[in-house]
Amino acid sequence: MNLKRIYLLLFFILFVHFIHAQINPPSLSNLHKITISTKTQTVKLDSLSLVPGSVIIEGVPPFYYKVDEVNATVTWLQKPVSENVRVSYRVFPFKLNA
Repeated sequence: MNLKRIYLLLFFILFVHFIHAQINPPSLSNLHKITISTKTQTVKLDSLSLVPGSVIIEGVPPFYYKVDEVNATVTWLQKPVSENVRVSYRVFPFKLNA
């Protein structure tokens, strides 16, 4: 009789854990896509450090901007024509200079 209660309690705990794990699971991807303004000279993309070579700004040649991966910033060397641009980048799960 006591063994049935233990199994039932164990089943209930695992069931609740399984149901809770299905609610808003954390994102497993480190790929981010955002829209940034080109009005300011330097734009902070993220609070984490960027993966080197992963920043792609749609419609803007790479020589228009400089990327600081450790501080996750983009500095415009030459401003693009459009006011807003779409940026995709990957981040490390930590900040490198913390």
